[in-house]
Amino acid sequence: MIDRLHRDSDFERLRRTGRRVRSGALWCVMASDPTLPNPLVAFAIGRVHGSAVRRNRLRRQVRELLRVSSTDLVPGRYLIGLTPFEQGKLPDFATLRTSVDGLIARTREPR
Repeated sequence: MIDRLHRDSDFERLRRTGRRVRSGALWCVMASDPTLPNPLVAFAIGRVHGSAVRRNRLRRQVRELLRVSSTDLVPGRYLIGLTPFEQGKLPDFATLRTSVDGLIARTREPR
């Protein structure tokens, strides 16, 4: 199960101690925390990536890919964003899947 990251203190902790990783179409700032029962996830997908409908679709797709892979996700705090793309072009589901798998693998790597 994946929970929502929403408290200011969680974002502050990410800013102070977060580790940045990137894979394909996605970037992530993560701070592992074994005391958490579930990973806490937030998204940073700005208006440059299209209308609210398109951005929400991307969030839902990435959230579902994380949910399916949640057993591989280390408990902690995650801020996930989308890298800039050409105007009007967004990654397809297969590209997102590859990117999420890459992010999960990189977050499991030791520093």
